[in-house]
Amino acid sequence: MTSDNPGPSHVFKDRNFWQNVRLVRHKLLAIDYDGTLAPFCIDRMTAFPLPGIMDTLLNIRDTKHTSIAIISGRPVNEILFLMGEINVDIVGSHGAEIRRHDGTIWTFHPGSKQKNMLKQSEEQALSILSEFHEARIERKLNSIAVHTRGMKPDRAEFVEKQIFSVWVRNLQEDGMECRRFNGGIELRCKGINKGTGISNLLRDQSPDLFCVYIGDDDTDEDAFKVIEGRCGTGIKVGLPTSKTLASRCLQDVQEVSRFLIEWCNVTINDR
Repeated sequence: MTSDNPGPSHVFKDRNFWQNVRLVRHKLLAIDYDGTLAPFCIDRMTAFPLPGIMDTLLNIRDTKHTSIAIISGRPVNEILFLMGEINVDIVGSHGAEIRRHDGTIWTFHPGSKQKNMLKQSEEQALSILSEFHEARIERKLNSIAVHTRGMKPDRAEFVEKQIFSVWVRNLQEDGMECRRFNGGIELRCKGINKGTGISNLLRDQSPDLFCVYIGDDDTDEDAFKVIEGRCGTGIKVGLPTSKTLASRCLQDVQEVSRFLIEWCNVTINDR
């Protein structure tokens, strides 16, 4: 967005949006997990969906014309642990894994050079984190993440800067990029992200599809970029900001829950 753009509008006040939801036959509702369906937790494996959200998602899933996809930086198996077997499309590890609702799985595997770089970066991070026991490291298919949630803000900022100062040297290698996310920093393979994940899901969708993507993090901007102005709209979770590509907003996880209930009410005749 340009600096003179007023920022995203609140989706509940947008009559045109809800008219599209009501009238368009084919709809894809793609949703980030942490900070969108589930409140953030220091212990990542206790970040379960907000009470009531699962029932609403299942009701939407059972309508005729709305498909659901969960898009997350988490591995697919973590989403299944936290949400249960919901039988929807799941894009995990920032697009490196796709588990379709019928159980078929697609996985991106880094090249040997990228694998070596990830291994080296993990060792570098472990060396730094030996003095910071609150931080946690996570190795994924195509990335290495350092989680600082729960640390004091100044301590977390220091750790992230230390990690970045080491990892930035690795960015000279082709095919790697470093991104901050809500609660940490991540080194990952270029060209695989939530935007490519949503693009892969869109390939076999109806050409008249209306796609809505809801997310709270900087990593969701890749998905907003794919769908804004093409096949739908992005909804940013959090305080309105001009730093997002999303055109609409919701304040927090509780508002996401209310949004899903409203979607259910508007599409009740799709059953």
